[in-house]
Amino acid sequence: MEHTGIQTTLADDPDSCVAYGCGKSLEWINHMQEGPINIARRRIMLER
Repeated sequence: MEHTGIQTTLADDPDSCVAYGCGKSLEWINHMQEGPINIARRRIMLER
């Protein structure tokens, strides 16, 4: 926070926070803007 000015909170269980955040992001993956990650993902899906 001192360097970025962005308010932060330290998690009691950071591993669970990461897992939860990954799950939430996967719920929105089809709504994300086009970019290198979505282009690569689409390419992999088409190859299957």
